[in-house]
Amino acid sequence: MNPIAAQQVALDNALVTPENRVQIGKCNMRIDPTKTPKEPTYQVVLDSLALSPLYPFFLIIAEVAEIYMHQL
Repeated sequence: MNPIAAQQVALDNALVTPENRVQIGKCNMRIDPTKTPKEPTYQVVLDSLALSPLYPFFLIIAEVAEIYMHQL
């Protein structure tokens, strides 16, 4: 591991310990603002997005072929 990556890992571990981290998996799902949240953080994220000037872009539905997703 290069020194910069090692420093970043050390900083990440100092800020949030590995046992307290939430694993975020890859998914390809649409955000439904009318859906009732199962987790309390879901509503916080929706409220934060709603305050963002980019919120309308999150509501756009587009079908993108998987081979082109890396370009987005």
